[in-house]
Amino acid sequence: MHQSISLTSAAQPRNLIVHLRWMSFAIYFVMCSQAESQSINIENTSSNPAQQLSTSTTTHDHQSPLQDFERLVTDSWVVTALSGKKMVHTWKWGPGRWSVERWTDGESAGGEPWKELVVYYWDPQQRKIRLLGVSPFAGGISQGTIEFDADSATTNFTLTQTSGRRVMQARWSFQGDSLYQETLLERDSSGKFTELVAFQHHRIKRRDDPPAVDAVRHEIPESFASIKFLIGKPWNGTIEDQQRSFQSSVNWLPIANCIHATIKETTNGSSIEFAHAYLYHEHKAKTLRCLIVCANSDIYEGALSELATGEVQLKLNGHHNGNSLQLESLIEQIADGSLQQNIQSSATSNASDLLLKHQR
Repeated sequence: MHQSISLTSAAQPRNLIVHLRWMSFAIYFVMCSQAESQSINIENTSSNPAQQLSTSTTTHDHQSPLQDFERLVTDSWVVTALSGKKMVHTWKWGPGRWSVERWTDGESAGGEPWKELVVYYWDPQQRKIRLLGVSPFAGGISQGTIEFDADSATTNFTLTQTSGRRVMQARWSFQGDSLYQETLLERDSSGKFTELVAFQHHRIKRRDDPPAVDAVRHEIPESFASIKFLIGKPWNGTIEDQQRSFQSSVNWLPIANCIHATIKETTNGSSIEFAHAYLYHEHKAKTLRCLIVCANSDIYEGALSELATGEVQLKLNGHHNGNSLQLESLIEQIADGSLQQNIQSSATSNASDLLLKHQR
């Protein structure tokens, strides 16, 4: 079964791809084109699983599995290398407090500009706190889990770099309210972890505005060319006959080389974040990887790629209400200059399609 959703652009040369509800608007963000505002006309509704995803804007009135990060979020933390160069970590809650982000800026020990982003998020299926980290040194991508135990925490993760994959561990030891030590270890050929370095984090006054970087020197790489048009273009979407609107902020994080997007919903004048999305380049692959963390604790992971025909394809896997959910999205340009997107969704044994048409 297909549903048709038509979008009309206002004053902008290109339209963006819009999907409905939790996962739909996450796909919307990933695949969108440049536009400042849209008018979305919904022709009908059905039992399409892609539209059954909860639209409730979950707040943080629950007992968050990430409550141990609370001590880190209130201020920023500075690390000073032996060379005297500094890095500043600033922690921010994600949607619904089911995730927390660590934004890092400063200089490496050698004096090179440094930006890094790590997101820690609750996985309701694995019942673990997982992490995704993107850093500039050798294109580092970190993935793993973290566990807290009173005033300590242990992170076990793989670090994938241009030179290969490394098995790492980080140990935090909190010493009062304003200091904690981090020890970084690597597993050797015998299977034992060997200490590489230890450094201290000192609490400082919160800093939410990192220093600007040279945009020319740190331009967007070719690996993100297929969605470069998306970056830096805010958009707004509204659903007719409902007091709801949607806003997104899509930003490029230079030096770390990744995309961070925030999607908000406004209902009756009240705005709340309901999803954060992260796109990063996977080494030795022709795809961009995508992670989406929602305010209802749902998470979705997958890949975005440009097909030989010029279409852009996004495949995502996730879970909603304990059920497995797969989404596949394909966008193509029609002869009249409009854009069309077909989204296939499957939840358990049910499968359905959603057809979206986009006009200039």
